Amino acid sequence: MIMKAKLKIILPIFLSVLVLIAEAILLFAVNKLQMLPTEYFLILAVLLLLVLAGITLLLVLPGKKRRKVRAIIACILSVLVIAGCAILTHVVGQLYETMNVITNTTFTTTEYTVYVKAEDPANHLADAKSYTFGLNYLPGDETLDKALSSLNEELGISVSTKSYASIPELINALYFGEVGAIIMDSAYVTLLEDFDLYADFHNRVKAIHMISVTEEVETPTVPPTEPATNNGANDNDNDTIAPFVLYISGSDTRSAVLARSRSDVNILAVIHPETKQVLLINTPRDYFVPNPSGNGVLDKLTHCGIYGIDCSVNALAGLYDTEIDSYAQINFTGFKTLIDAIGGITVYSDLAFTSDKYSFVVGLNEMDGEKALVFARTRKGLPGGDSARGKNQMKVISAVIDKLSSTGALISNYSEIMSSLQGMFQTNLTTELISSLVKQQLSDMSPWNVQSFAVTGKGSSQITYSMPGQYVYVMIPNEKTVEHASNLIDRVLAGEVLSASDMNLPAN
Repeated sequence: MIMKAKLKIILPIFLSVLVLIAEAILLFAVNKLQMLPTEYFLILAVLLLLVLAGITLLLVLPGKKRRKVRAIIACILSVLVIAGCAILTHVVGQLYETMNVITNTTFTTTEYTVYVKAEDPANHLADAKSYTFGLNYLPGDETLDKALSSLNEELGISVSTKSYASIPELINALYFGEVGAIIMDSAYVTLLEDFDLYADFHNRVKAIHMISVTEEVETPTVPPTEPATNNGANDNDNDTIAPFVLYISGSDTRSAVLARSRSDVNILAVIHPETKQVLLINTPRDYFVPNPSGNGVLDKLTHCGIYGIDCSVNALAGLYDTEIDSYAQINFTGFKTLIDAIGGITVYSDLAFTSDKYSFVVGLNEMDGEKALVFARTRKGLPGGDSARGKNQMKVISAVIDKLSSTGALISNYSEIMSSLQGMFQTNLTTELISSLVKQQLSDMSPWNVQSFAVTGKGSSQITYSMPGQYVYVMIPNEKTVEHASNLIDRVLAGEVLSASDMNLPAN
């Protein structure tokens, strides 16, 4: 009887303490994430306290009648609440860790391929052990040094090498037998499609080995914008997030790893969180701009991506005479993953066209990730070519913003969105800034005003920094459109809300 009496006292206390601990841990995890507005957090806390109070009440209510039934119900509810809190705490913890990985650690992968001539008997690296290896080596190229060290370690010897000043010279050395094999940055292979001379490259060579070098890299020189407190307020919900410029780069890679490569999408998103204004500026991939990694020698904008995200950032910052605060880089696989994670998007197309297995109509088109990728990448057959593609890319980005800001997609799919992009997405936006943006959007689910503008230019054939001695197609910037884009950027940063008519070029 004494044990039974003690159990009646201990059980309510034990279960109530367990539930209280589980709920406290969940609230701590949610608060650490700093994404819920204060009112949402208080509602969650009150609900959890009411659940705790209800369970405790079931256990301590006087009266012998139905005490056993109440105890069973309270035990079941306690287990469910504890399990639910544990699951939610795990999800929140995963989200927190994922955000830290994406925002605080930036890695880049450079892939090198070892090629021999198609008719060469060597099919594996070991077969080419005695060959002389050609390199496109520049002094201080530590990444290539690491790749060569990896190759030497795998073969157990120090291979013979010969250096060439440019990719065309390197390829010709292989074609004409000066070297038996070449080690080439895979990002440069995509440059060859610009030249009829190397159109048959993949038919004349074969790949016998791949070397991947992954390194932690520094973010661009301009740090990401931090939330700025409004009028010295201490409440985080009253903070005003300073306007900033985000460079959105679409990497020309399709694997599940974000490798260094050409940047085929180059869009500046000028964001003013207080006015809910987003301005998208598209710059064609072939724009002829000074290459910051080449001492300002002119190059195609897309080539800048080969030298790292900071090269592209600085090239665009110089073009528009503005500071680019942050960047977000995604590869094509990550792009599809993102669209699918938010449940697809609806995009308005100005043109009817068919590409691959998909057909697009004038008007609204429902798209999953793969269809959106085709829509954003297609340029052949479209009036305006690359300019039309740039406009479609901005339409896709606008549709993503609209989906996240006007539905529950941001809340219900946030964890899936972030975790599914690991390795395919990187940004130097701070965790604090992302959390503040999410918190602001949850507090005010009003849509954003998204406007877009694309700079234009005139086609030409020029020698570029990345492919010296070779004439390639480039686009000479239309200075009038560049000047207008710069003006639009300044107006958004100053807090002005733009309309569609503001996108038109001035009459004079």
